Amino acid sequence: MSASFLYTPQSSDFTPIDFPGAVSAQASDINDLGQVIGVYYDGVQLHGFLYDQKGYTSIDAPDADSTSLSGINNFGHVTGSYVGSVARTFRIARVCSNSIAGARPLAGHSRSLSDCERLVPY
Repeated sequence: MSASFLYTPQSSDFTPIDFPGAVSAQASDINDLGQVIGVYYDGVQLHGFLYDQKGYTSIDAPDADSTSLSGINNFGHVTGSYVGSVARTFRIARVCSNSIAGARPLAGHSRSLSDCERLVPY
């Protein structure tokens, strides 16, 4: 099993980033609000996740075989990629429940998103 953590230097606290029930999880990015995104493996496929003060939210692109999140800006906009019949990169306008709302396929690969929604390519 592998997991990531969040370290808060002011309090010297370590917070495990470990999606419940996952075989492994890896954080990819964090914004200034403390929202963490990443990917977890459930033993069958990869899923994206958001971790914030409310807890964990699984995020899967519609009809995807796997979803991976790679960047989050200070507005909570997320970028990532998914694999279905075709591999795609996407940007999420907002995160709601366990699906991607406003997902827009993008050409190429993206790693992070600036606060003004410019994609930062791999």
